[in-house]
Amino acid sequence: MQMPELRVPELSRRSAWALVVVVAGLVAIGLALFGGSGSDGATPDSSRPEAINPVEPIDPDDADAKEPKDLRDVVNPLSPLADPFATSYGGNFKHKVTVRVSADSALRYGVRFRDGYEADKIVQGGATITRTVKGGFPLAQVGMRTAPNSKRGSCSISIDGVEVSSHTTNKSLGVVVCTG
Repeated sequence: MQMPELRVPELSRRSAWALVVVVAGLVAIGLALFGGSGSDGATPDSSRPEAINPVEPIDPDDADAKEPKDLRDVVNPLSPLADPFATSYGGNFKHKVTVRVSADSALRYGVRFRDGYEADKIVQGGATITRTVKGGFPLAQVGMRTAPNSKRGSCSISIDGVEVSSHTTNKSLGVVVCTG
């Protein structure tokens, strides 16, 4: 009976390099998990409170410091926003767009559509605007601000009967913006 050969075969160059890479990877992972400075960088002095310089009171005569007494004192809610129609996606098709704004008192809203129609109005309770607009999305943007005596306001945009954007505020002088 002949004895079986008990030699370990030699590693090929590929196998040797693969083994070196695996070991190096395990070492790197181990150092990342268990290495580090062991300190959060805090110094004993950084945990003590620091003195804060007092802030000047707001000047009551400053126009920006006052809350508006009336919606006529408020700017169009869309004024500070960038043009939503600068880019578009989707095909150049006709869509029926319905924009709704509502509040439990007066509100000021600004609305703009991709076709160039814009409006800035103050209304009591709410408004609905429906237009057929051709183009890619977004097709419309509406922003509204509630009156000082209001407790709730909302906006929504529906495209082809599907609501695509809806937001609500529950505070006086609250602002919401819907884009769709």
